[in-house]
Amino acid sequence: MDANELKTAFDLAPLVFGTAGIRSKMGPGTQYLNEFTYRQIALGYGLFLKKKYPAQQINIIVAHDNRNHGVFFSNVVTDVLTSLGINVLLYDNNQLVATPIVSYTIRKLGSHGAAIITASHNPKTDNGFKVYDSTGGQILTEDCLKIVELMPPADLILDLEINANNALITFISDAIFDEYFKAISQVLINTDCQLLKHDKIIFSGQHGTASKLLPQFLKRLGYTNIIPVVEQCEYDGDFTHTKSPNPENLVAWELSIKYANFHNANVIIQLDPDADRFAIAVRKNHDWRFFTGNEMGIIYTYYMLKTKKFTKPPFIVSSYVSTNLVDRMIQKYGGQVYRTATGFKSIGAKVTEIGEREDFVVAFEEAIGALNSLIGRDKDGFQAAALTLEIYYHAKQFHHMDLVDFLETLIYAEFGNIYNDTIAFTFKELNWKDLAKKRMEKLLHYSSNQIASRKITRIEWNEVGGCIDWLLDGDSWLRFRTSGTEPKFKIYFNLYGDQLIKLKQEAMDIEKELKTILDL
Repeated sequence: MDANELKTAFDLAPLVFGTAGIRSKMGPGTQYLNEFTYRQIALGYGLFLKKKYPAQQINIIVAHDNRNHGVFFSNVVTDVLTSLGINVLLYDNNQLVATPIVSYTIRKLGSHGAAIITASHNPKTDNGFKVYDSTGGQILTEDCLKIVELMPPADLILDLEINANNALITFISDAIFDEYFKAISQVLINTDCQLLKHDKIIFSGQHGTASKLLPQFLKRLGYTNIIPVVEQCEYDGDFTHTKSPNPENLVAWELSIKYANFHNANVIIQLDPDADRFAIAVRKNHDWRFFTGNEMGIIYTYYMLKTKKFTKPPFIVSSYVSTNLVDRMIQKYGGQVYRTATGFKSIGAKVTEIGEREDFVVAFEEAIGALNSLIGRDKDGFQAAALTLEIYYHAKQFHHMDLVDFLETLIYAEFGNIYNDTIAFTFKELNWKDLAKKRMEKLLHYSSNQIASRKITRIEWNEVGGCIDWLLDGDSWLRFRTSGTEPKFKIYFNLYGDQLIKLKQEAMDIEKELKTILDL
């Protein structure tokens, strides 16, 4: 480390929660994740639980994904919690577990919450600490701040005395996995596409927690030709055989495409390492069409509204930076979309708030994350995979369409052509937060009423969404925010128009102009 890196690594400011828990690099220092900072975080979390449930015997699930040192760090957290008299539930043999299964387990067993050692799809150098409450959803910002306040100061973390009590550890039976997958099976709508389930489907688990489980689950559903990308379906915290464990990045698909070409397959599906995010690509005109989180949200909405029977007004939960085409769709059925800040902790909380007062359709965000039933409160790649394949075969059997035409020919013809996209700029500088803040200020005080060919009707700070809104003519908008988990600045596009090809060109023109404005 050079002097600047040392200063950053040993800054005494507490680690803070982003949109999906605490994430940081693993390594020495008070700003990185290691044995001592995990003790610090776990102690703050444990003291928070003791204050929240003063007269109860607290039960907390501790879990981890495939990342390096996950077992060790989960044991560190377990030691801290049991030293405080908190019961800890571990999965059998402290095996790695997918995030959505933990969310389900909380609700099934009635535990007070969970702590998961995960950094989802971040680079291999990272790890994290993700916290759930008794609803199965991520804890909200208010509680995150309370945990941080209760953490011991960074300059004392080497001297923390921990007296673990292994008698407070209980192991969760493997039967929970069967119960979870049975619960998913029961929320699927149509099982009338049996004859088509022999199509070749390439699957990659990105070295993560779904690598073995998803093929087994899909086989139980009747899919007979799931072809795993063998190299990427081995648990590996180094992510050896992928250029990126994030399915949002095109390089994550390179090996899957080689498999698809070799096996002459037309569909590829992927789950990210902690299995909360699902993505699909379909071969179209000798090329690959990758579906975004917005597009999948639109497809889920259309399919559910058309095929599910509702006895109460239907509702959707999504973030402010996600597509608003679903608003048009659900209004036709007398329902509404509830908007939240970015991140599934806010989305899951809103789902819990509405609960069964209205009929649930889907909860989703633009970053390929969706919840397709009420059995959990976080995004769920297993549910999304099962429902997406159901829709894929439904479109093929009953509409004689692939998924691309189902979206662009059937859905857009009824509700309007829309172009949604997200562009992320990564900062390599250590002071990236300051750089991002300056750009946000520039956007908030932008003086022109025009961007490319679009008229800007209003610019405002969206307090709930945590983003800057540029409202454009024709029900379109641009939104800007900084990432809560990574050093990234993001631009979100929501453009309506007559033709998709023109909308894509218009988005490119806007992007070019924004790069000039922001010096990106």
